[in-house]
Amino acid sequence: MTYFKTRLFKSSVIILWLAWAAGGILPAQSGSTAPRPKTVSTDIQTQIAWKLRGRVIDRNGQPIADAVVELKNNNRGYRKEVKTGADGLWYFSRVLALKNEKYDISVSADNYLTRTGKIMFPPKIPIVIEMDRDPRVAVRELLVQAEGLYLAGDFAGAKKKYEEVLLYDSASAFGELGCGLCERNMWNHEAAQGHMEKAVALAKTVSDPKTETAALEYLGDLMVSRLDLDKALEYFFAALELGYERTDALAVKVGDILVLQKNPAQALFYFKKALSLNPSLEIDLAGKIRDLSAAGITDMPPAQAEPAAAPRAIVPLPHNDEPILSDGGYDEKLRKLLSLAASYCQKLEHAAFRYFCLEDVVEETSPGWPYARKNTYRFDFQIVGGKKRIVEKRKLLMKNGQKADDANTTQRTIFQSHLKYYAPIDLFAAANQGRYYYWILKEESIAGVPCIVIGIEARAANPGKPPLEGEAAISTRDGSVLSIQVAQDSIEGLAERLQIAREQGFDDILIQDKHWFEKEMKGLRFPSRSEMREVYLFDRMKTLHYTVSYSYSAYTFFNVRISGIEIGKNGSKKKNDHGKK
Repeated sequence: MTYFKTRLFKSSVIILWLAWAAGGILPAQSGSTAPRPKTVSTDIQTQIAWKLRGRVIDRNGQPIADAVVELKNNNRGYRKEVKTGADGLWYFSRVLALKNEKYDISVSADNYLTRTGKIMFPPKIPIVIEMDRDPRVAVRELLVQAEGLYLAGDFAGAKKKYEEVLLYDSASAFGELGCGLCERNMWNHEAAQGHMEKAVALAKTVSDPKTETAALEYLGDLMVSRLDLDKALEYFFAALELGYERTDALAVKVGDILVLQKNPAQALFYFKKALSLNPSLEIDLAGKIRDLSAAGITDMPPAQAEPAAAPRAIVPLPHNDEPILSDGGYDEKLRKLLSLAASYCQKLEHAAFRYFCLEDVVEETSPGWPYARKNTYRFDFQIVGGKKRIVEKRKLLMKNGQKADDANTTQRTIFQSHLKYYAPIDLFAAANQGRYYYWILKEESIAGVPCIVIGIEARAANPGKPPLEGEAAISTRDGSVLSIQVAQDSIEGLAERLQIAREQGFDDILIQDKHWFEKEMKGLRFPSRSEMREVYLFDRMKTLHYTVSYSYSAYTFFNVRISGIEIGKNGSKKKNDHGKK
């Protein structure tokens, strides 16, 4: 079963503005006759000496000067490069090529993403090469602009710039912190807190103590303004533990709060700590320390908190015949859950169904990327399933808000996903459970149904294609599967996507592929939505590249047959003995 396939639009391969002529490169004017290109005779077929010209522009239509255009054919040992002029034009004077022969072409320029593709001779319709800004450069420029606006007091304008930073780099702790500071200065304290908490979480993941310390201090200040002194102390203590910078100022803030909370001994401890860290605070702190000391207060360090209990390690049980379960008190719960899932899979394996629904698709490439546009599609979607096989038929009804009428069409998105009706069988059927390690991750509720989310890892590699792994949410009521998140290594086409990212100068990619089954019909669960997200990685930067979502609605069931019982169009039951009711 294929779980994931990818396909690139034609626009993801460079289509060039090309023209040929012996006496003039551009197409002939109306009423004139273009001369034929020169040819060179060969023993096999005729080679043509082509003249190629193109233009390189940015997304705003402005020419890009000094872009390097490279043309090569490894089979011929041919490689040549030229630079664009101030008008963005490039030109190759003589390229020998056979009919249907392909040449590789790449275009690179400072501060832009490299474009690569192929030219097939004879060239197709002439189109200009459009270059996209490197998002890493865009982030640096946006941060400078945002800081300037912030210092000038234009907090709304600065916030917009920080939000643009987050469009390019979703892991930018500094971008979240900037949004939080702007919101704080505009007195939107709830929004400010949300951004700063995100900044703390992001800074932890990339070990950025500077941004984490700043975000924690600003969060503490916010809590002080709300008179939530306990929460403020929590943030200030967390910042102090990092020990990165401003520890003297943080110690003073902690001392001030402890005075208000009638804890003078510990307040005196933190005032003295601040003074030892920064002797220049003596003038500011002398009065506070003197007043507390005169009252007979002796400084007292805070009580050491009990260390948190270390989480129990999840250790697979060494058994070859039964499912491998988690250790640490979850065994019995997990055994019951897997037994329920196996029963559900048995029912699913012997089910047959036929229905129609609407499939709404939204795909979007984030700003700064090739083919960065938003496309929407609506399909009339027919599904027939049985014996672990699915037949899908689509009729395109609308594209980008315009009516369409295209029968027997296919998905038109860059990423394509086949519905995972039978993936639960592969993962949880009784006969398959011995192939996997399972462990409990968390408990949650999906569409009002209580679930346990478990991790799934194959015990052995599957030759020929990657094994299906990841996470699944299983109903504690009946063992049905309400969601599956496919592990990245289980995605087919991953190597191709990684190569594309590396050609753009990035280190790695993250792909999220998740599917929900919230539509229930007579004990079976049907797809309700799916989402795929592709993120490019570079150093500490995460750039959202592409998303596509599928949602399913307006179900019309014509039959759902389970263990000899057929569910009709309106949910009525019919026996299968020659159609008698």
